[in-house]
Amino acid sequence: QLVKKEFESKGFLRPCHLPFVKSATVSGVPCQMDVLGPLQNTLNSAGHGISRISGFTSIRAGKQLLDEGGSAAELEVLAKRTACEAVDADVSLAKGISAMLSKYEEAARLCSEAATKRSPGAAAANGLEALAAKYSDRAAVYRQVCSLLASATPPAPAMSTEEQYAARFLLPVRTAKAQLGMGPAVGGVDNPGHVATKGGQLLRSILCSDPEDDALNGGSRKGAQDSAVPQQETDPRIWPLAEDEWDYFHFPAIFLGPTDQAVGGGVPRHPSLFAKAAALPAAETPASDPIAVHHLDALSVSEVLDLLQPEADSPWVFEQYYSEFSKASGFEASEWQEESRIPGTVVRGVRYNMPLPKDVPAAVARLVAIPEATRVTTVLRLRVQGDEAVLLLQTVAHDAPFGENFRTQETFCFKPHEQGGVQMLKWGEVVWVQALSWTMGPVSKIIESKAGEGMLSSTDTFVRILNSKGAK
Repeated sequence: QLVKKEFESKGFLRPCHLPFVKSATVSGVPCQMDVLGPLQNTLNSAGHGISRISGFTSIRAGKQLLDEGGSAAELEVLAKRTACEAVDADVSLAKGISAMLSKYEEAARLCSEAATKRSPGAAAANGLEALAAKYSDRAAVYRQVCSLLASATPPAPAMSTEEQYAARFLLPVRTAKAQLGMGPAVGGVDNPGHVATKGGQLLRSILCSDPEDDALNGGSRKGAQDSAVPQQETDPRIWPLAEDEWDYFHFPAIFLGPTDQAVGGGVPRHPSLFAKAAALPAAETPASDPIAVHHLDALSVSEVLDLLQPEADSPWVFEQYYSEFSKASGFEASEWQEESRIPGTVVRGVRYNMPLPKDVPAAVARLVAIPEATRVTTVLRLRVQGDEAVLLLQTVAHDAPFGENFRTQETFCFKPHEQGGVQMLKWGEVVWVQALSWTMGPVSKIIESKAGEGMLSSTDTFVRILNSKGAK
């Protein structure tokens, strides 16, 4: 009885008179056996199911809210969601600044105390006195910021359950459709920042296909090459998806059958080869060291240019180069054309098919399916100034693992060699269009390593082909 009273006073035993609870004796000590546990677990499981059903109901109600309210309802939900995000960010920022102020004040105090407990010379040598002063100055700045933010944070707008679910689940989908041209702008408000963003480029590259080009179909795309390449807030080292280069959209044949049966309008497809090449950066030699330097003793710079810019009925050296090194085939190329954005340069593009290597790292093979071959697009910009020529090219392997996420960029410089002939310098790098997530960091390193090896090992084949042309 003493043990029972002690347990009851501690709250371990709660007498219950329900018929589902009965007394028992364990090792001579009276206790309570609760048989309601299984029933409670069953009720909890049912509650989770009810919660999920309620969530679906709220989403359906949110969709009805947006559908019936039209663009006005979308705009109102968008405004409320943006306001709530701003208030949440404001609160988080204020808390972060307050925490930073406390850290700097503590750091300044500790550094000052540590400096006073040592001889002046030793403290100065360690830099503690100087650091304490800098931390105090920084804390004063944060103190001023805290005083400016001392006023109450503006309240967030009230949102109903339907509006919350519409903002969380439905608006992102409608925004994505608007960016792809598959639906109207959310709230009837166009966002210029959504035009040809990097994420949009990647998603459009997945959804769209461009089997033909202006130069390949007799210029059927009206005014495509004459349109100016728009200036966008995108990475200047990659070609964008230009808004004025849209043409008839062709779904892959797996969905709609032959592409020539597709109708115009809807989602845009890739821009032309010329537009991609026109968006290349200037053909300039990088400041870094080249990955390869070769002496073409049987050629002159003018002869190299003849190989790079052959007559219409002459073979192009890059087709032979890609055929031998990459086993490429099915070449379709545009002609060299002057590009007005960067005067003094000419651009061109080429598409072809290429088998993928079999030595794919296991870390990549476990993540994605590896096709036998891939479609490849290469665009080039050539600049000739005096007795020096610089050629810049970017290549994307569309069907390779994560191929749409990056471009390989190669830069060649041809100039007279001091011992006669031509000195060829080559640079290579990987330009990321859409960086992989941090969890894919090792895969990014593998891609950069394999691409770097390929750009370096292909140089010998290119040099051999150039020298063989010069020997003839």
